[in-house]
Amino acid sequence: MTLNNSDKILDDPEFLKFCLTYCEKQIEYAKRKGHQKTIDNLSPGFYSRNIRELPSDEIEYLKGNFKIRNENIAKEYEYLYGGRGIPFTNMEKSIANDFENDLIKKFEKYKKPLLEMYLKTDELGNEIPDRDFFGHKSVHCLTRENLILQVRSGLGFEKDFPYFFRTVILREKYEVEPFLHDWYIFANVNSPKDDYGFDASFWNYLEILFLEIVIPDIENPKGVNNEMSGSDYEEYCANILSNAGWKVSITKASNDQGVDIVAEIENLKYCIQCKRYSNPVGNKAVQEVYAGKDHYGGTHSVLVSNAGFTKSAKELAKSLGVILISDIELDKLENYY
Repeated sequence: MTLNNSDKILDDPEFLKFCLTYCEKQIEYAKRKGHQKTIDNLSPGFYSRNIRELPSDEIEYLKGNFKIRNENIAKEYEYLYGGRGIPFTNMEKSIANDFENDLIKKFEKYKKPLLEMYLKTDELGNEIPDRDFFGHKSVHCLTRENLILQVRSGLGFEKDFPYFFRTVILREKYEVEPFLHDWYIFANVNSPKDDYGFDASFWNYLEILFLEIVIPDIENPKGVNNEMSGSDYEEYCANILSNAGWKVSITKASNDQGVDIVAEIENLKYCIQCKRYSNPVGNKAVQEVYAGKDHYGGTHSVLVSNAGFTKSAKELAKSLGVILISDIELDKLENYY
């Protein structure tokens, strides 16, 4: 792909700012994931602050995304990201809360068929890539008008996650406008983010909910009483460690910095977050305990759960070096390092 270096947008200070933010987030993410090719592609332009040093295909991608956010055509794509930074009322907060609760209930209700749909393979027995399952090519970057037309016609929404969106998530069958109205309010009230720290589009947000709610840990270990509160579960885990010979302290709930328990043995200092959930634990808890380890000067960060972990949480934990463990294995924590 050839690049027109005389393109005025390349000299736009706002475009430069946008590109550098994008590159910074991508490089940070690539370092965690070990994606050296991404780092090599983006580093020259980022560190020199010269966008022209980026690969031409990256520049074209950034130009497209910048235009979506540009005020000149923002109205066409505003539905993707919702309202941001607009004062909202208590009524709108209620709408946002109802919107999220309705989505969670639908994911919970259809968890089993969604899981079967997600785990299916193609004719050759290969796993279906997430980008295909979630319909990135056919759905992700449609204008509002085209989205409405395609939802009504069913084009691009015949299978997998797009089909679930069209037939289940939309409260009024095949009518996307009421959903987008409530999404606009929800995004303004809650400002959801994607994995890179950017504003999440409504499709990003639905993917995040899907991965957090639908995808269970296969083992899904159960080691606690369902009546336990969060603080009871922390004490339960602390007692397991204490009986296994660890020196244990429970942090103050009001200022725990993502760490519930600090456990020490010999020269090891493990910073632990405990999650008693009915669903697998997701990325947020992994990020919290990883950050908390530095605050407490720990050697290791650990996430304990009675309900397993999502696939995305496992991937993030692996890249950050966070230990994931069930409470029934907690007495063997010293073997995890």
